[in-house]
Amino acid sequence: MEMGGSSNAVGVSKLSPELKFMLASNINISNFVTVTLSGRSNYRLWEAQMGRLIDSQQLRGLIDDDYGLPDNMRGSYEQLLIGWILSSVNEKILKDLLERFHADILKASNIWMELQSSYMPPFSERHIEGTYSNNYHFLMSHCLNETVSILLLKIFSF
Repeated sequence: MEMGGSSNAVGVSKLSPELKFMLASNINISNFVTVTLSGRSNYRLWEAQMGRLIDSQQLRGLIDDDYGLPDNMRGSYEQLLIGWILSSVNEKILKDLLERFHADILKASNIWMELQSSYMPPFSERHIEGTYSNNYHFLMSHCLNETVSILLLKIFSF
C-alpha cells in the first residue's frame, strides 16, 4: 500500500546519464520522423518532426551550442544526433552534407544550420496557420500599429 502519494516508479530525471543515453540510442527514429527531407517542399514537415524528437530527448542544446549534458556523454549524444539527422535525409542531401563537412568537423549544430539555410523556404513562401504570409504581414503590421498607438497614448497622457 502506498502512503502519502509516493510511488515506486523511478523518474526519468533520476536515471544515470549512461542509462538515458542507452534509452535514447534505442529509439526507432522512424516512429518519430516519418518524413525524409528531400528539399524545400517538405523541410517544414521534417523540421517539425525532427525537432520534436530532439526536444523529447532534451538534445536541443547540441544544435544551439548550449550543451547542458555531462561532459563525458556529450560526444556520444553528438554522434547519436548526427546519426538521426543523416538517416532522415534523402541520398542527394546526404551526399551534399558529407561533401561539405569533413568527418572530423561534423557537428550536429553545423548540419542543422546547413539544412535550415539550404532548405527552409523563404518567408514569403511559407504558409502560416491557414493564411498566406501577406495576410500574416497585414495582421502583424495592424497589431504593431495598434501597440504603438497604445504606447503613444500612454506616453502623452502623463
